[in-house]
Amino acid sequence: DLIEGKYNAMPDNSSFNHVIRACYAPWALKKNNVEDGDRMNAWEMAFEIYSRMAERRYGACRPDAHTYTHMFKAIACLWPKVTAKSSDERLAMCRSIFRSCCQEGQLTKTSFWVLSTLLESSELMDLLSDELEGYNIMNLHRNADRLYTQMPAEWSKNGRNYKSLNRHKQ
Repeated sequence: DLIEGKYNAMPDNSSFNHVIRACYAPWALKKNNVEDGDRMNAWEMAFEIYSRMAERRYGACRPDAHTYTHMFKAIACLWPKVTAKSSDERLAMCRSIFRSCCQEGQLTKTSFWVLSTLLESSELMDLLSDELEGYNIMNLHRNADRLYTQMPAEWSKNGRNYKSLNRHKQ
């Protein structure tokens, strides 16, 4: 929201994406001294920004390929894997964001690679099986870079425009 209407400025996608990245950045490094209790607060903030973008609360600002990549990184850094319940919730969150990403045509090599490192191989295959509506996943390659090339073209129709997010190599 604008600060009490004092400024005549509207945020853009880059502004929102930077906020999402700032939420997970302290946990992106292996060595961090940030309290784990702050982790869920950071996740809630990142998800709130993403949700507002997805609901089109800011007009032209809507999730783009960078947003989806940052959200998968936020899940990787902020979402706990400790219990079966939190693991199931984490998978459900990945599934929801991945579905939106594909529907918007914003899938990129980088976002797919982050998702593939975030999930167990069996979880990724289950997610893809659901999204591909019964496609025989046994025919899919298990290497993330090759697997990405087997995804439907409409999933990345807009994401292809982001060259920096499509150069990823393992």
